[in-house]
Amino acid sequence: MIIARSDAQRLHFAGGGQRSVIVTGDDAQSSSIVAAADFLVAASAAMCREAAALGTPAYTLAAGPLRAADTRLTAEGRLRRAATAADIELRKKSQARTSAGAPHDPQLFVDEILAVARRHRRRSSLLR
Repeated sequence: MIIARSDAQRLHFAGGGQRSVIVTGDDAQSSSIVAAADFLVAASAAMCREAAALGTPAYTLAAGPLRAADTRLTAEGRLRRAATAADIELRKKSQARTSAGAPHDPQLFVDEILAVARRHRRRSSLLR
């Protein structure tokens, strides 16, 4: 499934003629789709973090340095870097991750944001 971000993307991917590809642009359903997915591949750090918080393994195509939250998600195995198609493991999400006790953890973002704010505050006070 491809969640298109624009009409141009929607037309491009829908015109590919692949029956196994579903193209949607409905942002309201994006979170539900990501939560139900076996994995997510995206260049968007925000989408990857959302997938990880919803318990969906995520692969980032971004080549730049990882931010603090991304580093933590990588260490936990919830976010992986993908430079080639071979880096992506095609497998079903385990039942443990899709059950009611799945690690749907928006608190992860709150914790990371607060940690960054604390570090910034400490650095700012040291520079004064």
